[in-house]
Amino acid sequence: MSEDDSPPEYNGGSSNQFKEFRLMIALKKLCKLEVNLRTLPEDAFHAKSGPLGDYYEARFAMGLVFGAGGLEFRALYEGNVIGSVDCDYY
Repeated sequence: MSEDDSPPEYNGGSSNQFKEFRLMIALKKLCKLEVNLRTLPEDAFHAKSGPLGDYYEARFAMGLVFGAGGLEFRALYEGNVIGSVDCDYY
């Protein structure tokens, strides 16, 4: 990301402008995770263009930790933990 580009302002809403893959339709939803992308550094965002217009792609990984208290998902950027969330089951 150059100094001229900056991520768009967050409007407080959730993103719903993605399309599900056919495989995803067959999967059962087991949990919901929320990740605060504000903890990502600027170089994690990459400007893209698509049929609905310009957008930013955020690149990070999710790690899974099994413990006695349940599951914990960790958001990782370049191998460093930038946040974590406990899993809410359905």
